[in-house]
This record gives sequence, C-alpha cells and structure tokens, in this order.
Amino acid sequence: LERQINLSLSRSGILILSGGLGPTADDITKETVAKALGRSLKEDKESLRRIEEYFARTGRVMSENNKKQALTIEGAEILQNDYGTAPGYLVRTEKGAVVLLPGPPRELMPMFENGAVPILNSYSNRTLVSHNVRVFGIGESVAAELCGPMLQQSNPTVATYAAPGEVNIRVTAGAENQAEADRLCAPTLSRLRDLFGENIYGIDF
Repeated sequence: LERQINLSLSRSGILILSGGLGPTADDITKETVAKALGRSLKEDKESLRRIEEYFARTGRVMSENNKKQALTIEGAEILQNDYGTAPGYLVRTEKGAVVLLPGPPRELMPMFENGAVPILNSYSNRTLVSHNVRVFGIGESVAAELCGPMLQQSNPTVATYAAPGEVNIRVTAGAENQAEADRLCAPTLSRLRDLFGENIYGIDF
C-alpha cells in the first residue's frame, strides 16, 4: 500500500482515498499514508473533543479505541465530520495533495463537497462544467452517428454513454469560471436539441 501511494503520487497531483479511517486495527489508511510520506501521527485535541461530543450527543458509550480516530497526520488539514466520528484529512506534499475521506457515503459526500473541494480548487485555475443530455428511443451507435464531428471537438468535448433504456450525451467545457464554461457549452447543447428533438427527455437531471 505504501508503494502504491507513492506510485500514484508520482503519476497524479491529487490522490483521493476513502475508507479505513475507523477505530479498529484493520483501519490503516491514515497510518499507511503517514508512513508513505514519512510523517508522524499525533493526537488532535479538537478532533478528540468532537468525537467525545458525538458519542454524548447520540447517547452511546465511547470505547477506548475511538481515540485512534483523533490521531492526525503531521501537517494535515483536518476535514471535520458532521455525520460521524472519523475526521478526514488533506495532506499537502511537494508533489501535490492527498485527501483522506471516511467510507460511508453519508459522511464522505458532504465532507468532500464542503471540505475538500474548496481546498482542491486552489490547485487549478480552470473550472470544468458538464451538461448531460438524456436521450431515449435510439441506441448509442445511432446517437454517436448523429453527433458526428461534434465527437471530435476539444472544448467543449462531446461523448456518448449507453445506459439501460437511454443514452447520455455529455458536453464538457473547461474555462476560467463556470459562466464562461457554460457559454462554451451553449452552442453544442443547442445543436444537440436540434438533432435529437423529441428524443431528448431532459438535460442535467
């Protein structure tokens, strides 16, 4: 696992891990990342206070091994968990950043959206925006044929994806901000509306 973490960081500027932040002996994500980066672990008093408060609020008895979840990687930014006991972390390195998130979706998703994304945005000066055109009544091969040269565009890109009973046509643009990315997508979305007409049952839902 240590070798894989370092290999991944040699390939990518941002590494996101989920799960393995719990209190039991087989929860080793945080410990492994710390070893891979050559960093120590130390108890964070605020994290411990929040964990104790969570158990008190939910009327449960806190076992001793839950204190393990308050151990923090040296130099990490703590992503607070409002829906469970395990904090998340963002560790900045010379090569980029490692994000550690809890496994349960009800904890992972709000932590990623509210805690990690605002920090990760600082690593890029571009915004990616995607719009999904949902099509029924024709197969992916026909949809791709109708899209024609649009599938070769670079910004925005156009791609087709088959799903049970429908085809999703995704239009994605990169720009300095969302408004500019939406502006770049607009002509392609308009062209798709003309091409597929009543076969489109919705966009972006």
